[in-house]
Amino acid sequence: MRRQILVIVWMVGVLFSAHADGWRWFNPYPQGNTLESLASDGNFGEVFGGHCGTLVYLSSSGWQLIPTGVSGTLTGAWISSAGDAFLCSETGELLRFDGSVVDIIGQTGGSALHDLTGFSDTRIYAGGAGGVLLHYDGSQWSPVACPSQDTILRLFAFPSGELLVAGENGLVMVLIGDSWTEIQGGPAEDWHAVWGLSPDHFYLAGTNGSIVLYDHAVWTPIGISTTNTFFDMAGSSDSELFIVGEYGLIVAAIGSIWTIVPSGTTETLHAIERTASGDYLAAGVQGTMIRWTGEAWEQMNKGFTNDICGLWAPGPDHVEIVTSCGSLVIWDGHSWSDLLGGG
Repeated sequence: MRRQILVIVWMVGVLFSAHADGWRWFNPYPQGNTLESLASDGNFGEVFGGHCGTLVYLSSSGWQLIPTGVSGTLTGAWISSAGDAFLCSETGELLRFDGSVVDIIGQTGGSALHDLTGFSDTRIYAGGAGGVLLHYDGSQWSPVACPSQDTILRLFAFPSGELLVAGENGLVMVLIGDSWTEIQGGPAEDWHAVWGLSPDHFYLAGTNGSIVLYDHAVWTPIGISTTNTFFDMAGSSDSELFIVGEYGLIVAAIGSIWTIVPSGTTETLHAIERTASGDYLAAGVQGTMIRWTGEAWEQMNKGFTNDICGLWAPGPDHVEIVTSCGSLVIWDGHSWSDLLGGG
């Protein structure tokens, strides 16, 4: 009979268990590193990228933690129609994940990358520090001449084929073919989030609680009472748009009204994505993952992060934990072991 050892990191609710084949993350499930990027595809599933090279894959087979061989934060993710996920890191690696194996397919030589998006398997872009912009043609990455040296924080691929580049100090540019158009006149914020219908109609969100609409050369601020930084946005139309940010803040356009929507978490949310089924996923600090049901946000991941006050484990198949909030958490061995991929 294989023995398990339960290890507790007191006061933060983090647990590991030792198996014959090595240490496994036990709680919070499926892991607890901060997540900063995510991508969703109806056939492929969802990928979540985060600190320390963390890659979480949710498919029809359940949750999986995927080894990446990367130590830096995975900052951008995009899934192609052919069924490959592409990711970039703050340490300059470019990765491809086919659902089973991660390959490093490019490197910047150390320049941080902050986002990645694509139009097809042969037209993918990654951008980052100092205005670095790279293009992948299906076989190799090549630099793209960028007229600005401001750090690129967000890339957005319009369905019509144009690439919007946004970043620090109010940077907003559009790449059409091989030509750049700089969009001027907007606030000089650091833009972390972009969503739009065309290069003539899009939204930006970023530092100091700033949200703006650019519509045919006219900038219109969206009045939300906050100074929190926003990090990402996703939507389907002007009347269905979600923006996520610091301390669990979610701002939404629902119909013709902009409002703050309770997220059920106070953890900072770094990424949001609209799925093929029309719902929304958001992810952030301490491995937080939440899903929009159409009416409210609900937790996706399992486990707890409250302070641990006591534990009783009479055997490897029964663990009871009392937390600082007075909750009693029970693990029966069988159910959790199944979720973690074997016990």
